[in-house]
Amino acid sequence: MSEVVVQIQDDGSDPARLADALNAFAKWSEETGQDSRSDEAPDIMMMTEHSGDFIRRKLIFQSRAHAARFMVFWRQERHRARPV
Repeated sequence: MSEVVVQIQDDGSDPARLADALNAFAKWSEETGQDSRSDEAPDIMMMTEHSGDFIRRKLIFQSRAHAARFMVFWRQERHRARPV
């Protein structure tokens, strides 16, 4: 099985956005029965790289379809206005 890696660069100004997108993905995965019940690998893994002023997250998916679905949630979250 091949892995799909999604890289997200963040300046750290709003770490809740990524958490909200991950939560939305997890909820979608559970509600649609897309979550993996096998012992092979988790649905998603995350690695963090620190690079000066930026933090880069590498999200690793077991499925291209799951990576694409997560990106839908991530784009929605990035463009959603935050209350002041």
